[in-house]
Amino acid sequence: MSDPKLKPEEPEILACQICMKEIPKDLAKREEGVEYVYHFCGQACFEKWENQKPD
Repeated sequence: MSDPKLKPEEPEILACQICMKEIPKDLAKREEGVEYVYHFCGQACFEKWENQKPD
């Protein structure tokens, strides 16, 4: 018999900072700032975000 208390854990889901696509936290690329952590679904969205930053 399986124990009903033992359920598989669902991965934490985040939204990509650029396209808002939902992604598992452990697969997201990260850019960590002083107060914030941004998550990106892939290199293309990360590069788009990088290009938007003021110099």
